[in-house]
Amino acid sequence: SFRGGFWRYTFERLIAINLVYTNRANNSNCSLLHVESDVLLLPNFPFSRLKNLSHIHWLPVNSDKDAASLMYFPNARLTGDFVNDLHNYLETTNEVNDMRALRFLRLNFPSKYRLLPTFNSNFPKLCNLIS
Repeated sequence: SFRGGFWRYTFERLIAINLVYTNRANNSNCSLLHVESDVLLLPNFPFSRLKNLSHIHWLPVNSDKDAASLMYFPNARLTGDFVNDLHNYLETTNEVNDMRALRFLRLNFPSKYRLLPTFNSNFPKLCNLIS
């Protein structure tokens, strides 16, 4: 009941990403970048470096939660696996928070899900120490 179903909608948008491949993508091997509407991507965003990533990636929040604010999906097959893992998680928990679900998936399936690289060697004090 939080904010008129807010957490339900956050899960639904993650599941809907798989529909992009089935309804829109011309090639199941194309990659997708999910960007939330409140995220600003500057002109120097390293889009070309994403092509080197072979797993689904997202960002951390803290020791309990990860964020879907920026998510990279390398292909349709891995995106389908992600949606299946998300469904399985939802069937086995009363947790209704996509941020905790992402953290759970990343910790329990480290061969599938990773954090986006966030370190910039020009700013060593800003190094993201979460691995």
